[in-house]
Amino acid sequence: MVKKYVQREIEFTFWCVVVGELKQDRGGYSAYVSVDKQNDKLRRVPQLTHDAQHFDFEYNLVERVKQIALIKIKTNQFLPETIRFALADMGAPIFGDNKYGGDTLAKNTFLSMILAKVRLEYGENGDKMNFITMPNETKPWTYFECEKLITQY
Repeated sequence: MVKKYVQREIEFTFWCVVVGELKQDRGGYSAYVSVDKQNDKLRRVPQLTHDAQHFDFEYNLVERVKQIALIKIKTNQFLPETIRFALADMGAPIFGDNKYGGDTLAKNTFLSMILAKVRLEYGENGDKMNFITMPNETKPWTYFECEKLITQY
């Protein structure tokens, strides 16, 4: 007898270094977005716009160092571009993001965003599987105590 694979839930956790300050240390973001083809960027749109896609996530501030902060984002949707847009929309673009304004402190740097964890819940018994990664030991990640991040999962 072959066991049937049943996916029940998937959750993505991203680590992002942002420039600026979020209004709250924890919260959520929810919006309808669409691609602005002239600028090749996302933009907020009304819900009934024909190509609008809904996106939401939860975030927590992990640590702040001077003008940058490390935040954790959890979502059930894998849309990194939308996270980039949303953080900029909230006034805290990702460090190194020249598309959405996160390159104000340093030009020509890498985008400081990683997919840190994927959690799958599957099967008839709700078995769980986690895939975890850590940031490289490069700036701006070295400003934070990244070895402690594993406890943040």
